[in-house]
Amino acid sequence: MVHDDWTSEEDSIILRGQKSGLSWSEIAKSLPGRVPDQIRNRFTNDIDPTLNHSPLSQSEREKVLTLQSKYGNKWTQIAKEMPGRSSNMVKNYRFGSKHSRQRERCITAIGYNP
Repeated sequence: MVHDDWTSEEDSIILRGQKSGLSWSEIAKSLPGRVPDQIRNRFTNDIDPTLNHSPLSQSEREKVLTLQSKYGNKWTQIAKEMPGRSSNMVKNYRFGSKHSRQRERCITAIGYNP
């Protein structure tokens, strides 16, 4: 199993395979050393063209906290209610130290109290 950084060529193969309806296992056959789970995770968290890679807006940050109080740490469930955001993006926002001050202001603004 390869643990190296992904190349643009690998990303292109994944995107073409996914667009063609191939399974992750079928795509993996074109990427020696990569396993289906790696390919699925790469697509779902990084290269899915429907993902929005910009920072979360204020309303999205509030929504994460509101949905977390409703669902707990069920990031996939929360992401389903946030178009363009993966479960990994939502989880990383919630626990990311880079956004801790923004998160704390948002928590205070909506009165979130776990």
